[in-house]
Amino acid sequence: MPAAILVYAALLLCSTSAVASANSDILFYCQTTNGKQVHIQQHDSNVRYRFGKNPAHPELEFTQPKTQVYQRNFTVDDNGYRAHARQMWLHNGNAHYVTTVLYLSKGTVYSLGVYHDGKDVDIPCRRRHAFENITRIDALPELPDDFEVE
Repeated sequence: MPAAILVYAALLLCSTSAVASANSDILFYCQTTNGKQVHIQQHDSNVRYRFGKNPAHPELEFTQPKTQVYQRNFTVDDNGYRAHARQMWLHNGNAHYVTTVLYLSKGTVYSLGVYHDGKDVDIPCRRRHAFENITRIDALPELPDDFEVE
């Protein structure tokens, strides 16, 4: 009996590490309230952004060098308490795409922001349908202090 448990545990560990390594290049994933998906993945020295209902045929897809994708950590007010927030900034032409994760007392909130031609749109992600790879995002360059959205 103990040998069977050890074998089962070993198989479980092997399958878990295989899944983790297969998803290790995902920086951010979110399914919006209207069913569209955002996939942001790192491929070697580039980051690829895909958005749409079908990830195989996205409505919007672009790639940019990892050195031009920024992260930002900061705090926000959460009913009188300080809460942590993390953003990842990408750009395509004169549009900026920003993932935001807020760690609030009521739970974690994921969203996607789009800044284009002086307008901004905030797109909420569905609860329990979002993921961020904190280690990979924190390894990105910090958002420069003089960064401006066009």
